Amino acid sequence: MQQTAVVQSIEGNQAWVLGVRESSCSSCAGKASCATLGSWNAKPVRMRVHNAMGAAVGDEVVVEVADRFVLQATWRLYGQPMLAFLLAGLACRAVAAAFALHDVDALAAVAAILAVAAYYLLGRHRWLA
Repeated sequence: MQQTAVVQSIEGNQAWVLGVRESSCSSCAGKASCATLGSWNAKPVRMRVHNAMGAAVGDEVVVEVADRFVLQATWRLYGQPMLAFLLAGLACRAVAAAFALHDVDALAAVAAILAVAAYYLLGRHRWLA
């Protein structure tokens, strides 16, 4: 994944760059008549990156993120929570049905939602480290 950006400032061997994040709607032929309240508008994104090439303020650079990192982030942010949601819901439903509890589906839904919340809360300190 590549992103064109302009260097805004330099701090040691790090550079703050400003790029424009395009939404997926930017290439849609129907965006002129779409009712998504302007979601196709490009949004500026400020990033701190390693300045390996010695870029100066005002230089236009291309920031590249390996596809592997994008896939890993997608798996952590969407795949694993969805897996936790499904497994917790199915396990709770099976246990509740085995014990003949009332509102089996409601219990499964609550367990699934709690599993996703726990995933994000417990994983938060690990991601921030």
